[in-house]
Amino acid sequence: DLSTLVANGTVTSKPPVTLRLVIPASQCGSLIGKGGSKIKEIRETTGAQVQVAGDLLPNSTERGVTISGTQDAVIQCVKLICTVILESPPKGATIPYRPGPSPGTVMIGGNQVRNQNPP
Repeated sequence: DLSTLVANGTVTSKPPVTLRLVIPASQCGSLIGKGGSKIKEIRETTGAQVQVAGDLLPNSTERGVTISGTQDAVIQCVKLICTVILESPPKGATIPYRPGPSPGTVMIGGNQVRNQNPP
């Protein structure tokens, strides 16, 4: 447990944490705010770095949001982002992002094993 190592002095500082969220694109405007004011406020309040992807995730109407910083900064940042998106429900239909298997992934289902990228 990292907290124990820090408490015992084995590790002097906690490594930065990176978290990726998937948010409907229709809510990203509220998260960014007019002229970037809301996201700037969230960055300054929490000390976390926040980036909203400009492009939609493949075959969806969602965008990725990357948060990084200390554990506490990321937790505080997620709380603020949740508050913003709860206050601004998604508009229109949301097509969720469904990531495909990574290259070389083996899919196991029932009695069959399938290699996604056969040689």
